[in-house]
Amino acid sequence: MKRRTLLGAVGTVPVATAGCVASPAISSEQDDTSSKTKGTDERTVVEHVATGVTRPDCTKRSKPVEIERSGDTEVFETAETVPYPDRPTAFARDEILAYVQAFEEAYVRKDALCGPDGSGHVFDISYSVLERETFDRDDDIVSVFLLRIGAATTGSDGTGTVWQSDVAPGGVVYAVDETGVARVPLPEADRRNRDEFESTAPDPLENGTLVAAFG
Repeated sequence: MKRRTLLGAVGTVPVATAGCVASPAISSEQDDTSSKTKGTDERTVVEHVATGVTRPDCTKRSKPVEIERSGDTEVFETAETVPYPDRPTAFARDEILAYVQAFEEAYVRKDALCGPDGSGHVFDISYSVLERETFDRDDDIVSVFLLRIGAATTGSDGTGTVWQSDVAPGGVVYAVDETGVARVPLPEADRRNRDEFESTAPDPLENGTLVAAFG
């Protein structure tokens, strides 16, 4: 099994223009090597994850919110969602990495904002990718591991109390091919067990959820 490691802080990734470290496209030579090392039957994401697409989804725009604190009125701007990225076009490895980073940001923001509407508000959502790796577990499927920070960090409970939250890094693994995308979280991952990313990363096809299907 081959592993490509791209280390270092990547930073917050804009959805439309996600930055990435250039990596080669998946070549026929790589596919041949993978077939020899794995010897598994060919499978696709959508065929293997035999469920419908499940993911948080809504559209929330930023808006001003007035909070009364200690007799003063303060104005905060709420966080907003970003759309899921469009289907990759060439499915080169660097494009898939950029796609996954953008998809995960959209997932994190929607997951924080698309719950039942209540009196509380979310003002800030932190998202940054610390490390990323790709695994060649299947001939035509690219598995992508992200070690990222992604969660709401500031908000209000609706009673005048503004809360702040520290966010620890967590992992997530994606499987991407021309049929769709599967995702599985790996919350216990952190930089201390960098050498164990590949061995401990679950298989999104076996343990994950279908989060996008390309018709």
